[in-house]
Amino acid sequence: MWHGADPSHPAFATPTAELAGEQMLRVHVALDQAIGRAIANAGECDVCVFSLHGMKPNCSDIQTSVLLPELLHRLHFKKAALRMPGGEEWRASGMPVVVPEENMQWIDFVARHFADSDSRRAMNFVKRALPRLLLEAARSATGRSNHKPGELVGDIPAERPFSSVKGGIAKSSPTYMPLWWYRHRWPSMRYFAIPSFTEGLVRINLRGRERDGLVDIEDYQRTCEEVIAEVSSATSPLTGKSIVADCFMMRAEDPFDPAGPPADISFHWSDTTQALDHPTAGLIGPVPYNRAGEHDGTGFALFNGAGITPGDLGTRPGLDLAATIQSMLGRDAVNPSAGVSILDMQ
Repeated sequence: MWHGADPSHPAFATPTAELAGEQMLRVHVALDQAIGRAIANAGECDVCVFSLHGMKPNCSDIQTSVLLPELLHRLHFKKAALRMPGGEEWRASGMPVVVPEENMQWIDFVARHFADSDSRRAMNFVKRALPRLLLEAARSATGRSNHKPGELVGDIPAERPFSSVKGGIAKSSPTYMPLWWYRHRWPSMRYFAIPSFTEGLVRINLRGRERDGLVDIEDYQRTCEEVIAEVSSATSPLTGKSIVADCFMMRAEDPFDPAGPPADISFHWSDTTQALDHPTAGLIGPVPYNRAGEHDGTGFALFNGAGITPGDLGTRPGLDLAATIQSMLGRDAVNPSAGVSILDMQ
C-alpha cells in the first residue's frame, strides 16, 4: 500500500494508489488509537513509543529476485531466460509503471514470461492463448486455487504451540522467488545469484568449494571484480544511473571458510526501478512491483516522562534507544559503552 502514501513513489499515479493511501491511513489511525488506549489504561507512567524501521519505495524485490539473476544468466549463456515482450515500446512510450492484469499475482506475471526451455515456452504460449475461464477450470481440476490475491480460501487455523521440526531442519523451497528458478543452471555458471530478500547476493562457483566448481582460487579476486563491474554497469532506464548504490566482497579474507557468509558479493541497490539496461545483456524488464514499499533503516522514538523535556534530538543510533529505556526503568546500563540515554542529554 506504500505507493498510495508516498507521492514520490513511481506508482503513485496508478489506479490503485488512491485506495491504497486510504487503507494505509486507516491502519495508522487504528494504531494511533490503540496506543492511546494502552497509555490511558496504564495510568501514571513513563511512555516510550518507537519503531526501529521506517518505510520507503521498494528497492529490492525486482532487482534481487528478477533483474540480477536474469542479468547473470544472460552474461553467461548469451541468451535470455526471462522474455519480457514490448520492452522497447515501453521505453518509447515514456516508461510508465507496469502493473499486472487485474487479479493476477505478481509471481504468475513473472512466470508467464520465464522461458528458459522449449517446454516452458510452449506452456507459456498455451497460457496466453487459452481463455482465462478455461485456464481457471484446468487449475481447479488439478487442485490448484483460483482465489484472488489476498483473499482467504478458508477459516484461519487455530494457533498451535511451537514445535521443532524433526531433524532440526525445515524443508521448504522458495519457489515464490523467480531467482530460485535458475538453480538448475548454477552448476554450469561461473557465478550466480542466491536467494535474498533485500541485498543482491552473488556466489562464485569456486573450484574446491562448490560441487561443480569452475573458478580456480587464483581467479577468485578477478572474478569478483568482474561481477562487480558487470552489475555496476547496469543502469536504470528511468534515471540512466547505476542500479548499484554500493557493494562489497563478503569472503575476501578466506573464500573457503565454512563459517563464512553464503555469498561472496553483496549489492545494495540505489533506487526503485522496474527494469535495467546493460551494455551487452540489453534491456531486462519491465517487471511490476511485488511490494510497493519496504523497510528502511531510519525509525523513530517518542518519549514522555519524568526528566524528559520537549524537543527534537535529531537522528541517533539505535543503541541509544536501549540505553534510554534502561534509564527510564531505573536500571543501570548492561553495557555502558553501548548507547547513550537521552536522559543524559537533557
